[in-house]
Amino acid sequence: MKLLGKVTMIVFIVVACFVPNTISAATKEEVRLTELYKDLKHGMTIEQVATILYGKEAKEHIRYRRWQPKILRVPINDETVEDGHKQLIQAIEDRSDKQGPQLVLHFMTKKKSNIYLLVIKAVFVERKSTTGYRESTRQLKKGMNLENGMTEKQVDAMLAGKGLGHWTAVANMDTTSGYSKEEIRRDFQDLYRMKVYVFPTTQKNKWKEVQFAYSQERKKFVVDNIRTVGPNDTAPEF
Repeated sequence: MKLLGKVTMIVFIVVACFVPNTISAATKEEVRLTELYKDLKHGMTIEQVATILYGKEAKEHIRYRRWQPKILRVPINDETVEDGHKQLIQAIEDRSDKQGPQLVLHFMTKKKSNIYLLVIKAVFVERKSTTGYRESTRQLKKGMNLENGMTEKQVDAMLAGKGLGHWTAVANMDTTSGYSKEEIRRDFQDLYRMKVYVFPTTQKNKWKEVQFAYSQERKKFVVDNIRTVGPNDTAPEF
């Protein structure tokens, strides 16, 4: 069972109209959702996730539905059943800000269970920038050609300044908790980590969107996908 396609389609929604702005430091909401993202662990129940998100007021943010699993009191992006596993995707965002950051949570249950477990967490940061992404504070040097398989260190050497700057999206998937020992033995579970940067280039109105995926074999993040984006581009479908 492959869940990655569904969650990345939801995470990488970018609005069609953008308002130009300059790059700035991370906002308070971006920092808050990023810290929550770090604190959330795969396999957490709805109650445990609510405690991380809301502290002592956790119970007030849980919806109890008759004959159905408990869920968070936030919008539902998708709710399905696949091969006996209930699936739920919810997003936490400031709904008053059309281009604010989103914390996307994907839950699933074991077969014949009504307990949702966290299997994917992701943060996507939109900005009122030329591209609509949170663009990196690092620019790709003139004449530098990025390639799939490059490490973060190799990409860093092609950028002005030290480090990769701001990312625009991160996601971490581990579906192990949602499967039985037999399903795990049959290799049903998915493990996947990724992050995306949008680097300005020396070409006018051209940016490089670079996706890194964690390589279990190499034990590091490597470039998995590259595309050139401009002011009127929208996010790709995964």
